[in-house]
Amino acid sequence: MALGLFVILAMIFIVVGIITVVAGTVIGLGIAVFGVLKFILDIVLFVVFTVMLYLFVSDLLDKRKK
Repeated sequence: MALGLFVILAMIFIVVGIITVVAGTVIGLGIAVFGVLKFILDIVLFVVFTVMLYLFVSDLLDKRKK
């Protein structure tokens, strides 16, 4: 009886462990993907902002010349 209970508990622990590992992996991958996407988004925003700033400054310089 005690052995059967021990086996059931062991199986529950193994299943919980597997679920924890899988969930941890999924969450880790999600964070990694989010980080990469945020990195790409930051680069895109930086490029867009730089281009807009460049156009704005060149526009101001053109107005100064005239």
